Amino acid sequence: MNGAFWETEDMTDAQAGGRYEIKLQYDGQHLYKVRQWIGLHSLAFIPAFPSRQVNNIYFDTSGLDSLNDHLSGVGERRKLRFRWYGEKIDCALGLLEIKQKINRIGWKYTTPIPTTLDLAHLNWAQIHETIQQHTEGIFYEMISVSRPVIINSYQRDYYIASDGQTRLTLDYATKAYNQHLTHVPNIKFRVPLLNLLILEIKTETQHDVDLPSLVAEFPLRTEKHSKYITGMSAMLGW
Repeated sequence: MNGAFWETEDMTDAQAGGRYEIKLQYDGQHLYKVRQWIGLHSLAFIPAFPSRQVNNIYFDTSGLDSLNDHLSGVGERRKLRFRWYGEKIDCALGLLEIKQKINRIGWKYTTPIPTTLDLAHLNWAQIHETIQQHTEGIFYEMISVSRPVIINSYQRDYYIASDGQTRLTLDYATKAYNQHLTHVPNIKFRVPLLNLLILEIKTETQHDVDLPSLVAEFPLRTEKHSKYITGMSAMLGW
């Protein structure tokens, strides 16, 4: 992607300075064990929000620029997605998001789409037009050159540490649905995925925390994991 395209005053930074994002990956059958590790951590993580289902429509260009940037190891990467919450994957009311990441530091920019997207009855052209009608600036520019490529959903647990600054999420039960070159949303036929748990630690860059020591308490590998890339790789048979 051309980095200059994304540099615009319309991208107000909702999280000044960005945040560190570190992901750990583990086999999905060990959900109970991983939750025990979280509860025993020295930072005393406690639930911060009720567990809920997270749903996303990921968009990419016709040349799959976001996918290729990640696979090529580009340090600065961006993804466009529409996110909503709840058990109804066919009834989407939420936010259009630009997720930007430079190595382990990430930012997120959002704009609400105040119209429910009926994925069970609308086609992608109608959904795309509806989103465009409610966007401007960089969001409009990005959605205008993008198309839906995959839908995913997963369950997310939320935790916060005793310092009030360090957050942790645990994602599991991920499902993905191929939208590549489809005329209408596919919310019935899943892409086969590995059963994985993704534990992500997040803290603002200005917060003074010993990240290596924090991570060392989890006997897991640090991974560059992306649900978008994992879903796309499975979808494309890589």
